[in-house]
Amino acid sequence: MVCLFSGVDGALLALLDSATVTAWRTGLAAALGTHLPASPGPSSGATVGVIGAGAQADLMVRGLRTLRSCGPLLVHDLHPERAAAFAARHDGHVVTSPQAVAAEAGIVLLATSSRTPLLHLADTRPGQHLTTLGADEPGKRDAPDRVIDLLFPGGLLVLNDFTPSPDWPPRFKGAVDHLRLHYLTHPSLDATEVLTTPDSSAVVAARRDRGQGPAALSS
Repeated sequence: MVCLFSGVDGALLALLDSATVTAWRTGLAAALGTHLPASPGPSSGATVGVIGAGAQADLMVRGLRTLRSCGPLLVHDLHPERAAAFAARHDGHVVTSPQAVAAEAGIVLLATSSRTPLLHLADTRPGQHLTTLGADEPGKRDAPDRVIDLLFPGGLLVLNDFTPSPDWPPRFKGAVDHLRLHYLTHPSLDATEVLTTPDSSAVVAARRDRGQGPAALSS
């Protein structure tokens, strides 16, 4: 529950469902994080693919279509009936696998609770943009080296929602933030950390070597 109080007299002005607020914030932030790295360029008007047809994907698609012109929408979900309902709401088409999404879509939105990888390097191609939702609960984890392997030379990687740290190496809750440090010091990346709000930061990196992978990844 989110409570809104008056700054004048402390009176309670509103009660908001925190799950709804979180879904809107995450979904629309992901849409903006997709739009900005993917434009301007050939991704404008590109086919959009969705892997995971839940609430987050719903808001990502709605937000992205508000921000840019999009082409056809492809949808895949572990549950075919959920994929069909999502496609009907958004005038999309259901496909049978994550690989089928990646084969056709210039922009791929991954919003699932999968504990195993759904796409691999061989499923991607130059110029493709992937937006993923990061690990947010026990049982999920980031695989930074696999993420870096998905980038082509010059490909852009954006990771948001870090807590700014005045220390080096960066710390979170008193301990070294090894995930952030890994990206900032990786020999295959030119990376920096930028302040996005007074309480939040993002790592922005470009691939510098001869690896292979999509043109952009957002998380």
